[in-house]
Amino acid sequence: MLLLPCLARAQTGSVRTEVDARKIGVDDALTLSIILEGDAANLDVSIPQLKNLKVVGAPSTSTQMSFVNGSVSRQKVFSLPLRPEKVGPAEIGSVTAAGHPPTDPIAIEVVAGAIRPAQPPQDPFGRDPFGGRDPFEEIFGRAQRRQPVNQGKLLVEAVLSRSEVHVGEPILVTYYVYTQISLSGVEFADAPKYPGFWAEEIERSRNESTGENVLIQGEAFLRYPVLERLLFPTKPGRLDIPEARLRLIPAGGSFGVSAPIERSTKILRVKVDALPEGTPEGSPVGTYEVQATADRTNISLGDALTFRFKVRGRGNLKWIDAAPALDLPGVRVFPPRVTSDLKTTRQGIEGSKTWEFVVVPEKIGSYEIPSIPFSYFSPETQTLRTEHTAPIPVTVSPANESAPADTGKGAPPGVSLRGDLDVPHKALSAVATGLAGLALLAQIYLWRRRSEGVSESHVNKADVTGALRELKSPDLLSGAKERSAGRIAAALELAFGPRNTWPSNDLGDHLRGLSDDLEFLRFAPQLGSYDAKLREVRDRAIALMERVR
Repeated sequence: MLLLPCLARAQTGSVRTEVDARKIGVDDALTLSIILEGDAANLDVSIPQLKNLKVVGAPSTSTQMSFVNGSVSRQKVFSLPLRPEKVGPAEIGSVTAAGHPPTDPIAIEVVAGAIRPAQPPQDPFGRDPFGGRDPFEEIFGRAQRRQPVNQGKLLVEAVLSRSEVHVGEPILVTYYVYTQISLSGVEFADAPKYPGFWAEEIERSRNESTGENVLIQGEAFLRYPVLERLLFPTKPGRLDIPEARLRLIPAGGSFGVSAPIERSTKILRVKVDALPEGTPEGSPVGTYEVQATADRTNISLGDALTFRFKVRGRGNLKWIDAAPALDLPGVRVFPPRVTSDLKTTRQGIEGSKTWEFVVVPEKIGSYEIPSIPFSYFSPETQTLRTEHTAPIPVTVSPANESAPADTGKGAPPGVSLRGDLDVPHKALSAVATGLAGLALLAQIYLWRRRSEGVSESHVNKADVTGALRELKSPDLLSGAKERSAGRIAAALELAFGPRNTWPSNDLGDHLRGLSDDLEFLRFAPQLGSYDAKLREVRDRAIALMERVR
């Protein structure tokens, strides 16, 4: 004998059984509850095998549903009144449902007489629509009411938190269902549309969905929220939020589901004011504070520092996508990396957004990262406000590099890749000046020769030997990644000349690939270990030089 016809198979959810007493008198009654949760609420179950027990009434069903921002969680409970046949042991067998393991049998002890307190008679329909209970405890009615299908009213409504805002200010729209009957499902017939708005879903936890008793024109309803959206108007004027159509599925009596009923919300109108005159287009709206930091303010020439510009607050933070302007003479600034920590609440988008710049000074001296302005419209004061960060001084000292490794007799000196070539050394002795002049003449000769096109057959073997000795130096990869990458780049330039003289062939392509990787390693933010990448680039450089030697 089946409690429900087979409607569907489910692979998620749970099935369990409970009784309201494990020990009863032969004159008592007990209730067996078969509880189907999640997708299992769509399944059918059969009355379990009974020993020394019999069914003494029609089974009843109740459905509970909770809604979390449009997601529906169901629980269906089948209740069977049972009575023992005689004194002695009794048992309720396993309950099976498709796709789920059988429940454990339940043992019942039956003694003589009646040991359970008498239950007061109950009004099967109840005097008030919700029986005086917590409305969220039994959202869609009580089993004992057993109303005929659709005997009650259903309403839907969309409510705005406010109807007049500025461009970029958030509005909360909430969709409610009002019901006087038991429902087995709620869904949108069509997805809600918001022309002229940017919509964000509210992050809510499951226990935030609550129902409440309300009176509408003297009639009692249960009201619960189905969906919430945070809307940001993108243009001024009078904007309409179209009606939304919801499909409501009543419970079809004690067993089964009734045909869906559709209800529509009314069109909502919003007056959107433009931002004050003079406000830049796309300006942030909300309440913000800004902060600027640098990971260090004293560095050596050739090293890099990381500058961070952070905006924190509440408003339309996701609209802020343009990086702050950071233009410093004599300094190389790489495009920023953007990170954010944002969440959507009923009041707006909260959290922070950070732009992280890698800054490489190209000359020694003192620099200043200037104060950076950040302008936004404040709804609280109805004015355009500008916050400023504090300036950050930076001192760049000469590079303190160790002496270069021996590159072999007759090998020309290594060529620096960075700004130390731009700094005149005024304290040179006459001998040093003469040596520098000779080295410069030798380098000019090499550049002229290589400008005609470097090939594997025209590479100076002595240069390659010296560069290989440098690359195989035991201390090459020790110390900062910037230093190691610089030494590898210097070795490449020693063996093959400046980058602009490299040929347009396979050799040149390999050299340019190595140079690009070294450029990244020198100036990438220190977000982790680069040892493996440095080792791999060095090994590629060694293999290339050994091939042409």
